[in-house]
Parts: sequence; C-alpha cells; structure tokens
Amino acid sequence: SLKNSLADMITGNGYSVNLSGGKLVLNKNNKAVKTFETSFTASPKKYSTSNSISINGRPYLGNMKFTIESSKYIRPINENIPFEDYLKGVVPHEMPASWQTEALKAQAVAARTYSVGSAGKVVADTQSFQVYGGYDWNSKTSSVVNSTKGQVLKYNGNLISAVYSSSNGGYTEASAEVWGGNVPYLIAKADTYDPKTSWSISLNKTQINTSGLNLSSPSTWWNSTNETNSAYLSGLKSWFMTNKYPSAESIKITKISSLSLSSAKTAGQRPKTAEVKFSYFVKEKSNGYVLSNGKLSEKTATISVTTTQLRSMLGGMNMKSTYASLSNNTNAFILSGKGFGHGIGMSQYGANARAAAGHDYKKILSFYYPNTTLSSY
Repeated sequence: SLKNSLADMITGNGYSVNLSGGKLVLNKNNKAVKTFETSFTASPKKYSTSNSISINGRPYLGNMKFTIESSKYIRPINENIPFEDYLKGVVPHEMPASWQTEALKAQAVAARTYSVGSAGKVVADTQSFQVYGGYDWNSKTSSVVNSTKGQVLKYNGNLISAVYSSSNGGYTEASAEVWGGNVPYLIAKADTYDPKTSWSISLNKTQINTSGLNLSSPSTWWNSTNETNSAYLSGLKSWFMTNKYPSAESIKITKISSLSLSSAKTAGQRPKTAEVKFSYFVKEKSNGYVLSNGKLSEKTATISVTTTQLRSMLGGMNMKSTYASLSNNTNAFILSGKGFGHGIGMSQYGANARAAAGHDYKKILSFYYPNTTLSSY
C-alpha cells in the first residue's frame, strides 16, 4: 500500500507511469488515474519490509520519487532508505552471497566506507557507483551487514576511498597510476591469493576486406559494412572522432597495422601506455565521403594513450584489465592478461581466497588498505 501525492492509498498491481506533454501520468491498467507536473513521490504507509514498491518486478523499500530527466526519460529515485538497509541491497549484488563470510564482511565494510560519504545524495545503482538491487536481500549478507554495523575504514581520522575491483590478477595497482595523486593506503604490491584469472582478445589486422567493395560508390555499402571486430573498436572510433577528427560523422577502420604496449611499467607492473596505428575511411558531417580521384581515400592514424584509456576504448568487459601483454601472428594482435577491473584496493576474488585460507575480515582489509583503522562512521 502506498500513500502518495494523490492523498489516498493505492494497492496491488497494474500501475505504470508515463510521460505525456511534459508531465507525468500515473495509470492503472493503462487508464490515467492522475496527472502530475514534473515529479511525484510514492511513499509507504510505514517503512518496513512488508511495505514495498516494485518497479519492473524489482521490489524497493522506502519512497520512490519519479522525475523527468532530459525532458524525455522517467527517472525513479529510491529515497529515504536507512543507510544500513541500503547496504543490504548492495552487498549481495557486489559479491556472491555464497562466498566466504569473512570476505562478505570485508565487502560490507568496504561498501559502507565507499558510500557513507554520499548519504543524502542521488547515486547510481550500477557499477559506476555500486550495484544496488533494492529489496533483493539475502539472509546471509544481511547478517553480515548487521554484524559489521557502522564499521568503516579511516586514515588519519578521515574516511578512506575504499575502492575495489573483481580481481587484480596477482598484483594490486597504485591509485596514483590511474587517478593521480598518491594515496598512502592504495599502493601496489603482490597479491598471492588473487586467483589470477586469465583473459585474451584478438584484433584482426584486416578489419574490412576492401577488395570486394565499390570504392567509387560507398553509399551502397557503408551502412551495412562493419569491421570484423566492430564490438571492440566502437569505443576507439568514438574516441578518435571526438579527440582527433571532430568533423567526422563516421569512420570505418580497414586495417590495424600496429598495436604496441610500452615496456615502461606502472608500480603495479602494468604497461603504462599503448599505441595503435590503423587505416580508415571517413564520412564527414559537412562534406560527406572523403574521396581521392573519385574513390574513397584511405587515411592512416596513430593514437597514443594510457593503457587505462585503451581498456576504456576496447571495452572493460573485453579488455578485462590493464595487467596485460601483447603478441601477434600473421592475422591478428592478441592482447592477453590477468584479473578483471582496475586492480586498485581490494580484490574481491582475492578477499574470498584469503577468507578460505582462514583470514578474518580485519586481516583482509588490512592487507588491501594498509595503515587504515577500523572505526565507526
């Protein structure tokens, strides 16, 4: 049951919210019940686990505010949730509830420390901040949140930046190498407990075979022809057009002639920089296809970026970490590496392995965030 801006009660299913004429409309079984301006809030009669509102099948506790975003989207914002209850919706979505209890405790403290400074602010419910699953709790992780209630990590009396990632590949990275600024508790060192899970991706040297294309009439094939590794290259192309060729409407990468990683390493043993040389066709925003003697002109480019930028371009789910090396064969360049994520702070897989070896959560946290103290917020 919900008490809301309608000043009465709504219960049951079948409600929807849509945007019409710049206003929010609440519907029941597709029939308009009430039209609001740019926002309204649905609130429970009483905050409890027996009073929830489900959005697209996912239950939430507390208030749900609906607002208009960018004049075309409806943004639901879950509000007025007790902070520890928020964490109960985070921990099982950041670390599997089946994992070791002491690892889950370490995760709870890290998540609490990471987010307590944002209490009262609107934050994302995705990996860009922390994954939040609403009232999709697990009894084991809820118990872990309760048993560590209020516990956070501090350095010199201040809350730390308790960042974490899935796996560091066997070596933590120093925050200064990725985000700048020396942080004394986010340092590079070997992690013998991280499982060092390997990954690799292959980038073909030939991305588009131009021999069968009519280069005098690119409009006949441009929209239907993509690079062999288009899923990997879309971010690189976007970066290139934004930073190096802003007048381009679109480009097609035909060949990757060179891909290299620097021999210079970060403190965390990752290559510092990367260089990519490629050939491409371009269609400009104002002038259309760039031709030479009536045919598409094949241009070349070289881009030099940090390895972190390269990972962002190729996609963090593809190039899973910067703890990488490079090889090549006749047809392709192969990027191979270990770990998943930025590798700074706590390794979630490493924490679970440490817990399985008998380390308690305090010992786990002291390894990944050295010289910090466990205290209350």
